[in-house]
Amino acid sequence: MARTKKILAPTYTELIVPTYKALLELGGSGTNNEIYEQVIKDMNLSDEVVDESHLGNENQTELEYQLAWARTYLKNYGVIVNSARSVWSITSNYTGGATLDPKEVVAFTANKNAKIEEKGVQTRMKRNIRKR
Repeated sequence: MARTKKILAPTYTELIVPTYKALLELGGSGTNNEIYEQVIKDMNLSDEVVDESHLGNENQTELEYQLAWARTYLKNYGVIVNSARSVWSITSNYTGGATLDPKEVVAFTANKNAKIEEKGVQTRMKRNIRKR
């Protein structure tokens, strides 16, 4: 059996709060790169973690990949918006520095996706019934 390489970078769940805090420290908005640099600084991440490639991809690091997912979950939860290409801003409800529970953020998105999937299944079933 092949051994799998352990990923060194923090997971997207572990990066949800640091991403939010980085945006707060950046004045409420920042580019992907500014967020990336602030998270590295705040978490004091080693070069080994920062330089780890995502699945051998030379164009993206594992940290960048996980941060992208952290931003997606924060967006789905309503904490941030993508105000311009590669620019993220904290929404008005969260500018004061709210306490976030990463598990709650992830669960919210999972439930949201499950409802979307359930609605899609119901729609497909209705279409199939009409075709008969």
